Amino acid sequence: MNWLHDILTVNDPVDGKTYYDLVRVAVAVAVVAGILIEIYSVVCKVPFDFVAYGTGFGLLITGAGGAMALRRDTEPPHDHHEDDH
Repeated sequence: MNWLHDILTVNDPVDGKTYYDLVRVAVAVAVVAGILIEIYSVVCKVPFDFVAYGTGFGLLITGAGGAMALRRDTEPPHDHHEDDH
């Protein structure tokens, strides 16, 4: 599950430690929540407007991408080793 850790974390340039990033975690939670809500709506036959959810999620992704782009120069790249696949 090293790939999941790499997706959700960022390296702090000051102390060199790895921290969970709020924007990345929020996007992951939104994806999981959307999938679970859709499963619930199918199983329980409850109406769910996936288009509205998708629109909101798209706006969230746009904001998250913009936030990551603004902070891109403050993050050192993750160390990628060939044995981490």
